[in-house]
Amino acid sequence: MRNYSDEEIEAYVQTGDPLDKAGAYGIQHAGFQPVASMQGCYASVMGLPMCHVTRLLRQMEMQPGADVPANCQAFLNYACPVFKEIGLQRLPTLNPQSLALPGCFAKTLESAFAKGTE
Repeated sequence: MRNYSDEEIEAYVQTGDPLDKAGAYGIQHAGFQPVASMQGCYASVMGLPMCHVTRLLRQMEMQPGADVPANCQAFLNYACPVFKEIGLQRLPTLNPQSLALPGCFAKTLESAFAKGTE
């Protein structure tokens, strides 16, 4: 986070943008620019870590129809270091029986896996 003037804070609050945000700021707000610099996953700070979502989909043997991490970087105009660490790795197959989930979730997941293999 960077230091803000009282005027900057007041102007940002008046936009209404912080009223629906966890932490009351949006890192992506071009007018306010709440951070001076960033390390790690920009999309994660926004609320949806796309490389991690892609990794989880791959664990469930679901392949997105696009290169999600590359598209995320292009859209955000940010060279994400997480992309290289996990974005394109091929991970082992997830076995739904190995997950410690409550019964209702486990049955739903097993059903989804069964439908995906039919």
